[in-house]
Amino acid sequence: METIQPLCEEAARERRTAPGSLRNSVENEVQKLLPHGNAERQNVANALGMSTRTLSRRLAEEDTTFEDVVDRLRQSLALQYIKERELSLSQIAWLIGYEGSTSLNHAFRRWTGRSPSAMRSERGLSAPH
Repeated sequence: METIQPLCEEAARERRTAPGSLRNSVENEVQKLLPHGNAERQNVANALGMSTRTLSRRLAEEDTTFEDVVDRLRQSLALQYIKERELSLSQIAWLIGYEGSTSLNHAFRRWTGRSPSAMRSERGLSAPH
């Protein structure tokens, strides 16, 4: 996991989330839980010491939702991870909390309009075999 830490930090800089905001705290918790498939509202709320209702209300005060935070986090991490040739698409899918590369493909198309393999090809990055 240490090898992807710089990628996570770069993704965080690109999201420009305000330090100290609830969104920032939620992103930090979700990022820890994504690879384990546990990035659920209840788990994040518990980790932050609040109810799911309070979490939703406080995120609404920051003009966002839990789902938006998770989706934006996944997108920014995926765009960083895709640059790393050493990471297979299934590894990237796991790192951002998807069960497989099919889910990653669907999300990636929604975010970018193309598949992760197409983006790697365009950038001259070949996937590991």
